[in-house]
Amino acid sequence: MLAKLDRCDATEVAVTTFCIKKCGGLSRLTRSCAVKYVLLSLAEKFFVMYAIESLFRAFNEPILMSLPTIHIVDDDTDSRQVVVELVRSMNLAVESYVSAEDFISRYNGKRPACVVTDKKMPGMNGVELIERLREMDITIPIVMVTGFADVPSTVRAIRGGAITLIEKPCGRAELRKGIEEAVQLEQENLQKSVQFDEAKRLVATLD
Repeated sequence: MLAKLDRCDATEVAVTTFCIKKCGGLSRLTRSCAVKYVLLSLAEKFFVMYAIESLFRAFNEPILMSLPTIHIVDDDTDSRQVVVELVRSMNLAVESYVSAEDFISRYNGKRPACVVTDKKMPGMNGVELIERLREMDITIPIVMVTGFADVPSTVRAIRGGAITLIEKPCGRAELRKGIEEAVQLEQENLQKSVQFDEAKRLVATLD
């Protein structure tokens, strides 16, 4: 560990130790206090160094994340089932909902998670669902499928946090790609969150 100390620190320790040994005129108590001071200084430096190294690792080491659950929101039974089967073929967990209101009432905030929602639904539509989730501080990635991609609603959806808008009719490959992008983004976001929390914890130990 001494090799990791700054050269000035190592020199300071060596000089201090040498002086303590040579100052025969100092009382035993004075020499003892001086030695304790040097040891405490070393301990503090080692601790700070350890915290810095841990902080570095927190931002550079990959963190294993579980795969997210994909939540499918669509009032059309056939369309909803097609997406459910696609998600299952990707070996991902899936939950389905008949409406935006159904999703909001049943979703417990558990992450990792992603949402695939239709835009046009009775009651709360897909864009309103996106906006409602943001109001609730739920920031999971959202893929919106729509047959009515008008500019105003598209802008609202993107501002609300939709990462992908897929126009109907859409193929399985296009929908699969959108879901894969949402999964990757959710894992990246959670990793950053974990790293940030770890960094805050380590910085707090330096106070």
